[in-house]
This record gives sequence, structure tokens and C-alpha cells, in this order.
Amino acid sequence: MVHVMLVAYTAITLEVGAEFGLTSNAQRLFPITLTLLVYGAVAVATGYLADRYDALKMLTVGIAIATAASFGIAVSMNYWMLLAFMGVLGVGLGFYHPVGLSYISKVFGPKNRGKALGINGIGGNTGWLLSPIATAFIAVTFGWRWAYVSWGCLGLVFIMLVPVSYTHLTLPTTRVAGGA
Repeated sequence: MVHVMLVAYTAITLEVGAEFGLTSNAQRLFPITLTLLVYGAVAVATGYLADRYDALKMLTVGIAIATAASFGIAVSMNYWMLLAFMGVLGVGLGFYHPVGLSYISKVFGPKNRGKALGINGIGGNTGWLLSPIATAFIAVTFGWRWAYVSWGCLGLVFIMLVPVSYTHLTLPTTRVAGGA
């Protein structure tokens, strides 16, 4: 999800530039540059928080922010709105690596941590691979804005799956802690 959203803009840069009348590569590429700068900066703060708060809740907040930003990008009426929502996208996506990797490490423990992180890496790399292809396909077929609507809908699916994750992951802990 995170990698899909990070790479999506690169596949539609020219379409966005044409719509908003952007004449230089610097203007066309600044939205993704801003996203990546914010993404990296937020990771420092979320890494600190990941050691202190519920990681699954933090991941949900991050995906919720990124999902809202995706819908915001889709309805941007001008370049400045696009920049603002791309910055918000960076905030939401910046939750993932420190919080997600911490969560995986806690859930799978030392014996299975490496394998779990490897599988997670495959998922991330698959996102890097498929995002430009899927984004370009959606953009060519329906317009670039629909790519961000699609990624926002995917975010909503992830958010809806969180309660299922909580039920699955917390019941055994509750039983052990409660002595049942």
C-alpha cells in the first residue's frame, strides 16, 4: 500500500503537469519530492512513537491519513492543492516503515522475524513494481485522478481489515493475560 502510493505519482507526472500548466521538470517533480521529504521526516517521529504506542493503531492512523490525502489529490483543483495533499500523503506514508517493521518484529518474535520481514519486503517490492503499471493503466483508461481514487479505495479496504487483525492477534494475548 505504502509503496504503491509512493510510486504512483511518477507514472502520471506528465498528465498532471499538462492539466495544471506546469512548464518545467522542477514544477512537475516537486510534488513527489515534497512527499518524499515529508515521508522521511515523519519517519523519525513515528519511530519514536512506535516504541511507546500501539503499532497497529498507529499504522491505521497512517493509512487513514494517506487514504484521505489520496482522495484529496484526486479532487485537487490547482497545483497548490495538489502540493498540500502530496505533503499530507507524505505524513500518512511516513508512519509505515518505523511502525510497521516494529509491529512485524513484535508479532513474529525473534524466531520468525527475518522471514516475516522478508515476506514484507516482497510485498513492498511488488508495490514498487506494480504501482506505475496499474497507475498508468488507470490514468490512460479513466484519467489520472481515478488512480488516486483507486488507491484511496484500497486504503479504505485496509482500514476495514484492521478490526479483523485486532481480533486475530489480541485474543490469544487476552487469554494468557486473563489466565483463561
